[in-house]
Amino acid sequence: MSESTNPNLPSYRCPAYQKMSPKWEFCHDMFEGRGTWLEPSVAGFRVADPVKAMRYLPQESKEPDEEYLKRLGRSYFDRRFRTAIESFAGFLGSFSLVDVHPSIVAALQDIDLAGNSLEVFLHAADEKALIYEHCFILVEFPRRPVNEEADAIANNALAEKQMNLRPYLVLVDCRDVINWKLAPDNKTLVQVTIREMATVEDGRYGSKDVERYRVLRPGEFEIWEEREDEELFLVEQGEISLPQIPLVPYTVVPRDTNPFGGEPPLYDLAEMNLQHYQKCSDKDEIMRKCNLPVFVVNEATRSSPGLAKKDDSYRNISLGPNSCLWNVSASFVEPSGSALSATQSDIQSLEQAMDRRSLHFLSGNDFQRTATEIATFSAPVQANLGGMARAKQSAVQRCFEFWVAWMNAPGTGGGISVDDKILQSAIESAQTGQLFILREKGDLSRRSLLELLKRGKILPRDWDVDAEIAALAQEQADRNQQAVDMARQQASIQAGGGMG
Repeated sequence: MSESTNPNLPSYRCPAYQKMSPKWEFCHDMFEGRGTWLEPSVAGFRVADPVKAMRYLPQESKEPDEEYLKRLGRSYFDRRFRTAIESFAGFLGSFSLVDVHPSIVAALQDIDLAGNSLEVFLHAADEKALIYEHCFILVEFPRRPVNEEADAIANNALAEKQMNLRPYLVLVDCRDVINWKLAPDNKTLVQVTIREMATVEDGRYGSKDVERYRVLRPGEFEIWEEREDEELFLVEQGEISLPQIPLVPYTVVPRDTNPFGGEPPLYDLAEMNLQHYQKCSDKDEIMRKCNLPVFVVNEATRSSPGLAKKDDSYRNISLGPNSCLWNVSASFVEPSGSALSATQSDIQSLEQAMDRRSLHFLSGNDFQRTATEIATFSAPVQANLGGMARAKQSAVQRCFEFWVAWMNAPGTGGGISVDDKILQSAIESAQTGQLFILREKGDLSRRSLLELLKRGKILPRDWDVDAEIAALAQEQADRNQQAVDMARQQASIQAGGGMG
């Protein structure tokens, strides 16, 4: 029994993981592009993963290996799946803090002890959750130094502050959570194993990466390492102060059960991206062959005049500006390329389907829709994004709860509120015109007009309405003062002329 299928070892891959792993890997490949199976080399390109290369762009029957490699190198992969993921993640990127614990506020610019701010960290989490359906956030606490001084002050909060010991967040890919156990409520974790890579010394000057397995249980942890002999070795174990496993399933897809998620939400778009890659490769190959006509010579037999020598062998046929063929029928055969138009049309239809699926029109591309289509399609989109925002808020709140639990601080830690205005579509020009008409009639105040324009995305999201109103009031006051000063000056001039 291999280690990955042995349930008595921490390297065990549970059935649910084995079932979803191929889909996660496929979505990862479509997100990263052909770099996962093809990489540049001195000679052009080298196949980094032959299995994936054959799966995503199969070698044709009787196609020479050298020609197949050239075709792989010529085939461009348009990462439309990645563009869609990044667009969706951008919709959820704007948020504000709500009653957040001061220790979290102090760590906002380095939330993971790796220099990443909370915004950058959550944006990366959003992308992973959109690719695979979910990821995980481990709320970790640094290990205290193992020495007598540290042991003496281990429970001293001031000493922990002096040692800069505080919680931090770790982003965990769902492909690295290889087995888990849930309580009877099917929600609470009672055991989980996280696969991770660690860099260790190798010789006097070198280093190497080793695979480790972090096993977490309520109140305790174990770290196992896979050695070169493929045996697992217990590197470290110990206790933690939390009665729960501080691992939060992070998703932007609303769901009530199964904290380890389900199907990737844009899996069909990933399949479309693969189909697009294959169709574009076929089109490029057709165009290439159409641009390479084949020279054909007919009647080149022993009886052809001028071709046979006295020794019954063939003469060489020379082609060029100073030579010719005689008594021989020769021509160039050039494919008509009639299939190119149909292939290009098929690709365009596929791209339009991908645009509709990935909602590129919300990010301002040139894919045209009627106003009715946009209004009809945007309503469910906004509702879906609203659900995604609530799921994100719930996961972050759970992370902050673990954070304050590590700090042994009172309160819940607070949370975030995703900016709901970014989930709304911009108002149309006709609606804007109606607002200005209401303002001119006096039926709408200046403040209300500015607020509605900001909410309708006519004004920038960070536009300060109060500051703008104050600036307008100051300008009006300055104009009034200038008018008063001018009137006084005019009156003074008139008064002086009368006295003269």
